[in-house]
Amino acid sequence: QARAIQNTDDAQYRSEAAFLANDLLGRMWTSNQTTLAADFADTAGSLSPYDDFKTLVQARLPGASATDPTVTVAPRFGDPSLGYDVVITVFWQPPGDVQHRYQTSATVKLN
Repeated sequence: QARAIQNTDDAQYRSEAAFLANDLLGRMWTSNQTTLAADFADTAGSLSPYDDFKTLVQARLPGASATDPTVTVAPRFGDPSLGYDVVITVFWQPPGDVQHRYQTSATVKLN
């Protein structure tokens, strides 16, 4: 019974991590493409969209404050006109468990 509860919690945290990462991708699609890296990469400053994302992750996933989410944004093949390759990794650690992660990647480009 305890293992069944743990499996349910694991599935809930994985789907929450996937939702948060996909929500961030959606925000990237609708943002200013010329400032994509400056706004959304994990090197962005405070009060940036990345900072909002990090705060949301830490509020909704247990142990997420131990390792900040990573977001890399790089011009596709070095050419911003081709879009940006984005990789988002979210970490969390339930009490008494090992650290988990969810990673997704996409190419963001306005047509």
